[in-house]
Amino acid sequence: MIPQKNPQAMILHEYNKTHREQFNQKLFERSNDDIINALKDVIRSCQRTSHAVIRVIQFEVIEEYDKVQEILRRSEDERLRKQSKKVNVYNYIDLKDSDILLLKVDYYIKAKDGSDTLTVYIAIPRIVDKYYFRISGNTYYAMYQIVDNSTYNNSMSSSKKQSVTLKTMFMPIRIYRETANLSLKFINKHIKAVAYPSIIFSKKLNTAKYMFAKFGFVNALNFLGVLDCIYVCKDTSTVSENDKQIYYYFNTPSSDIVIRIPMCIFDNDYYAQSIITTIIESIHRDTKYNDLYDNQFWLASLGGDFKNFDPVKGSAVLDSLEYVYDIITYNNIRLPEEDKQTIYHILRWMCREFTQLRIKDNLNLSFKRIRIAEYIASLYVAKLSRGIYRISDLGDKVTLKNIKKAINILPLILLHQIAKCNLVNYKNSVSDLDSVFAIKYSYKGISGIGDGNGKSVPDIYRMIHPSHLGRVDLDTSSASDPGMSGILCPLSDIYDNGMMSEVDEPNDWQNDYNQMMDNYKKLMGLKEIIQMEKEVMKIENPVREEMITESINILNGLRCPIQEIQNDYGLPSVEVPLEDGFVICTEYSDIAEPYGDSPLDY
Repeated sequence: MIPQKNPQAMILHEYNKTHREQFNQKLFERSNDDIINALKDVIRSCQRTSHAVIRVIQFEVIEEYDKVQEILRRSEDERLRKQSKKVNVYNYIDLKDSDILLLKVDYYIKAKDGSDTLTVYIAIPRIVDKYYFRISGNTYYAMYQIVDNSTYNNSMSSSKKQSVTLKTMFMPIRIYRETANLSLKFINKHIKAVAYPSIIFSKKLNTAKYMFAKFGFVNALNFLGVLDCIYVCKDTSTVSENDKQIYYYFNTPSSDIVIRIPMCIFDNDYYAQSIITTIIESIHRDTKYNDLYDNQFWLASLGGDFKNFDPVKGSAVLDSLEYVYDIITYNNIRLPEEDKQTIYHILRWMCREFTQLRIKDNLNLSFKRIRIAEYIASLYVAKLSRGIYRISDLGDKVTLKNIKKAINILPLILLHQIAKCNLVNYKNSVSDLDSVFAIKYSYKGISGIGDGNGKSVPDIYRMIHPSHLGRVDLDTSSASDPGMSGILCPLSDIYDNGMMSEVDEPNDWQNDYNQMMDNYKKLMGLKEIIQMEKEVMKIENPVREEMITESINILNGLRCPIQEIQNDYGLPSVEVPLEDGFVICTEYSDIAEPYGDSPLDY
């Protein structure tokens, strides 16, 4: 309140207003709309259009108390219709009432036995007294949760496996880096290659496999940027000695297929190595040359990785994969629109920028953000997504009854989950300084660090980091769990989507790769011209040829020491011999570890 009668006080007030840094008002704001919008986003992310159609027709927010109570009473009557001894609590006045509003969701659903519409109601707690929820007569406040902007790595864990993880609202996407031994044709030698397998749905699978199944062989190579590099050879009898100095030729389990790639591309591009490894792993003894160009082959191969060699199974896996990437995750990743359009763009980015994402400092708050509405919405979507993934497993056998059972969730489920959430606490204030509650935060919580895996939090995550200055209060900490909670600095800047900085994600791989490809194409083009002049036009220019050859050799000489990558990255390997001299090196089981090898698994 501005003093009106005391000139001295007015001068001091104006001086403080103009010369002192003000509190960030965004930190003290709570909004019902934020929770509603987050719920809308995660529900839209759960829509399906394949074997079962689940589509949102419209949302409606119902705020009138009488209307809310009448809807809940009718809903409870419907639930208790076959339970004659049960009493509908909404027929009576509740002395421990909740301040709520309802989100009405109208669905259109379709299955093999027809189509229908379904209305689902979600009870959402209102914000009361600026910061609080009132649920069943009790007053609660929701803390901020500090989470990663997008990805985190396990570089600070004791695990010897290198990984980068992106956590969506539905599940984590983990990318690992391992090595493989590939057999070279024409020479009795193996060469080491890098592979980037992912663990999604608790299954280890090379990331490029999803692209081949989705786009087909040629379109996938184009999407991955290696269409001009990787060539499938059917007949190698015409390979010249000059070609053997420029290209690697790799054996496959099929005698009908050999894979070719320029040495300078293979040796300088880790992801190209992973793509080659994926192709060779997917080929069997009876695979024919034309099979690789048939999309059904790749869908069946993907289904086989999930124990069913059927294109329908592969298609179902792709559907599930695409819905892992939700709207909120899409909005939060600081990447150009063209690089985050689909889950396939994200997988490509994570593999291409693996090294940069691995060196990201997990303790640096510049790479983190704060959230409330999102984790409240995730309490509801955890129940909804489980039901939808169950019906996805049914494939084309799903019925309307299955769909209704999966998505027709009791209205009060969100209130019950909020009351049990360890990020939402009772109000136990003994003073009127409730602004402190508004800026409390925690690292732990819904799938947070140390949550659900039984492991203690490493001491390093409890310590002060230079990035904490000006962002979190260094003098406040939980007595029972030090370093895992405290209060935010009320002067700190908060950017879009709760970001603590405006740092963009690393995304330089395209420029580097394109430059390497341009140099390669120019040199190879000149060499082909010189070769044609010699063979067709009988024109020889030894000086020019020597210069071009020297340039190509220099480019080849830039290749990374792949043979030393196992030592460089500490990647242990166990060689598993396959057909025709092809060897895959593996280093971990097919089942993902429980959450917790990350600093902030949320």
